[in-house]
Amino acid sequence: MPAYIFNTQEVDIFQVAPKLRKLYLGANFSPIRFGVPWAQLTSLAFDCDDFHCFLEIMSECPNVVECQINASPRYSMPSTTFPQLRSLRASHTSPSSWDVPSMGVDIPYLFDYLTLPNLCELDYRKLTWSQPAFMSFLQRSSCSLRRLFLNCTNLTESDLIQTLDQMPLLTELGLQQKYHDIFFETLLARLTYRETGDSNMDCLVPKLEVIALDPSFNGQSFLDMIQSRWRLKEGGSSAKDNTSQVTRLKEVDLTVYFYYPLDSNVITQIREFSDEGLSLFIRKGNSYYH
Repeated sequence: MPAYIFNTQEVDIFQVAPKLRKLYLGANFSPIRFGVPWAQLTSLAFDCDDFHCFLEIMSECPNVVECQINASPRYSMPSTTFPQLRSLRASHTSPSSWDVPSMGVDIPYLFDYLTLPNLCELDYRKLTWSQPAFMSFLQRSSCSLRRLFLNCTNLTESDLIQTLDQMPLLTELGLQQKYHDIFFETLLARLTYRETGDSNMDCLVPKLEVIALDPSFNGQSFLDMIQSRWRLKEGGSSAKDNTSQVTRLKEVDLTVYFYYPLDSNVITQIREFSDEGLSLFIRKGNSYYH
């Protein structure tokens, strides 16, 4: 059972809570006023605009491996390392599992101030994107991301390609761009596996198993990409420990909007893949990713 803390009233009921592992910290939180067994926490959601308070709290949480942050740095500062953190969500909205309100602040330069060498999962929603800051973060952290979800107001196709090119071990990818007129033709081409010559070395995220999309895209290019990663020849999947060997796709999750409808031929073809065993989810309206 998670705990929820929202105001500045003194609270000491959590000082002795041996089973407490998941904590939500709401707006106006002051760590001085609360007695919390920080060291036993494994999951922390921080919905406050004081980034430095977040850093102070995280320094007391050596076992937190999953974190949501809604805080912004107020002045320049050195990068802080959290080697235990494996999952990070930065967003304008609270996770539905918490069912609590969220302040929502923009944090385009969050990655300038964090070093996360063991980060495996990143969920970055409804925020401004800074490509230089993120690429510097990847280089500094040397982390191997396995799961990535991006929904950013200014994320470009070239940004995506450069980002994914640094993630050879990524297995899950979610892209949400429904508010922007972006067509990912080059990205789809780079995600397409080609068996001839050395072109497979140019295939982005070769270990990809799950992809969730709701940007606009060319239907045929999308089908070519899915087919190339689903109908692999015998021995085409990653049986060896080789980062360039392409893994067979397992799941495709699509959210379709009326202003970018899927061609009926695309739906027919992708359902053929589903009949062959590919997990397929086609949704309408508000996007959903799991």
